Amino acid sequence: SEKTIQHGMALAFLGGSGLSLGLSLIAATTVAAFAGPASAAVVPYALKYATARLWGVPAAMVVAVAQASFLACKSPTQPLLAVAFAAIANLLGDVLLVVGLGWGIAGAAWATVAAQVTMGVALLYLLLKEGKRSKKIESTDAVTDGQGPPALRALPSKIPTLAQTMRFVKIAGPVCFLNTIKIVYVAVIVQAVTAISPECSAANGVMSAIYFFFAVMGDGVAQAAQSFLPPHLGSNQAVKVSVLLLVSAACLGLFNGLLSWFIAVGVPGIFTN
Repeated sequence: SEKTIQHGMALAFLGGSGLSLGLSLIAATTVAAFAGPASAAVVPYALKYATARLWGVPAAMVVAVAQASFLACKSPTQPLLAVAFAAIANLLGDVLLVVGLGWGIAGAAWATVAAQVTMGVALLYLLLKEGKRSKKIESTDAVTDGQGPPALRALPSKIPTLAQTMRFVKIAGPVCFLNTIKIVYVAVIVQAVTAISPECSAANGVMSAIYFFFAVMGDGVAQAAQSFLPPHLGSNQAVKVSVLLLVSAACLGLFNGLLSWFIAVGVPGIFTN
């Protein structure tokens, strides 16, 4: 419902702002400890990047809520358009800030922040646009089936109550726990490699970028399963949908695995001169 989206947006913005502020206070110490003595030379650059990216955390969390609201209503087109706008903004930002103005790694970070904000604004615009449309439909006393994209008639203006917050915590808790395990696992690997040398850290960064670029495509299958499979549970259609999703995931995984291997092994020179 509209109230659920409003509460989620408010919690995402407040949580993202608090997280951004908290991390900014410990960024310098944490980055230095994470890099270790062997990679101390990368600390100034890493700190520039991390400090800039922190400004995009609230926008990123709001984007996550907005995307989830569209996918929950089986409306994947709007998030796809927002991602396209964000990708264009990121590319233009990289060209302008990194190549044009010579900001280096800080320019890349600010370009990403700009892309996150652009995506957030685009999704909020689409939500508010649907809100205006639904309001017009109600004013004409037209009968609807309740299906369609999510809608917001106004941006959230109140802080959710404790009961409303706990409702989200109960739903998001297991997912948050799972994501925390993933983050810790990746962070341990990155820290171990960074502690060896800056060169190893850079090589690991390239390989991680390749991996996550292709691995994230599998999230589309997972989100499709979460959005389209539940209505069919308990019916014969559920088996067909499950098989379709599993086959799609397997084919996508095989294709991405082969392509990422070819890029890393066949054309490694594209990442450095």
